[in-house]
Amino acid sequence: VLTVYSAEMFGATTVFIRRAMKAGGEIYALNYQGNSQYTVDIAIDAGSYEFKVASADWATFNLGATGDNNVSLDSPYLLTQGSNDNLLITIEENATYQFSVQGPNPESPSVTVSKIIQ
Repeated sequence: VLTVYSAEMFGATTVFIRRAMKAGGEIYALNYQGNSQYTVDIAIDAGSYEFKVASADWATFNLGATGDNNVSLDSPYLLTQGSNDNLLITIEENATYQFSVQGPNPESPSVTVSKIIQ
């Protein structure tokens, strides 16, 4: 069976980087860039952080870890819908980082975190 996904995989639902950088609410909304890609830039101080990719209600989209929860910079990490496990990232230096969520499947997109070179 062939499943066709919308290019705007989250539809009208706003999705956030949640629990990130000590601000767990609905602060870091992902912005649709086209072609099933969403991004948000976040200024982060050095340290270790847990996060998830989730909608405001935590039910429509609740994307978390699959097994090993360590996210490496510049490496896509496959997310799982309904996962109870947070992702973990260690930031080595204070900077702005881009969180990029790429589809097209809203049940298992990937997230990539990259330092923005200024």
